[in-house]
Amino acid sequence: MQTCWARRLCHRHVELPRHTLPSPQAFATAALAGMGWGMQLEVLVADHLKDGTLVKLVPDTPLDVLLYWQQARAASGVLEGLSRVVLGAARGVLRAA
Repeated sequence: MQTCWARRLCHRHVELPRHTLPSPQAFATAALAGMGWGMQLEVLVADHLKDGTLVKLVPDTPLDVLLYWQQARAASGVLEGLSRVVLGAARGVLRAA
């Protein structure tokens, strides 16, 4: 996502360093510890942006990413219930495309 965002801003490919962390929370924690910058889930870092512990590198330049939820057609009742819960939670915090 960082590469797509940088390309959109610079109008050319920009080679950026890459690091892998095990979860979005770990990635946000690394940024909070001053270990670098990166595209963060807005819902995950909203409080840190409000209190100033994180700042937007270039304000008003979000990178929206389409998300999809898919499940097998022969899903069980448990998976159908899980899907309803996940989709309901997503509607509460994500923006519609």
